[in-house]
Amino acid sequence: MIGSDPVYPGYQIHHWDRPDTGWDLLARIMRFHRRWLRGLPAEVARRVRLANALAFFGVEGRAP
Repeated sequence: MIGSDPVYPGYQIHHWDRPDTGWDLLARIMRFHRRWLRGLPAEVARRVRLANALAFFGVEGRAP
């Protein structure tokens, strides 16, 4: 029965029309990580930023 569980109140179950918590922090999170990358040596930053992701998704060789 929806709404009978005190841990997950019924009014919090179906919010498809509301943004998820955290999206308003995305720009702040991206700024933090970009600043962190700037503190790394250039080759390490490039691998973290791009090369590792390309390898993970199987698209190596397309890295600039």
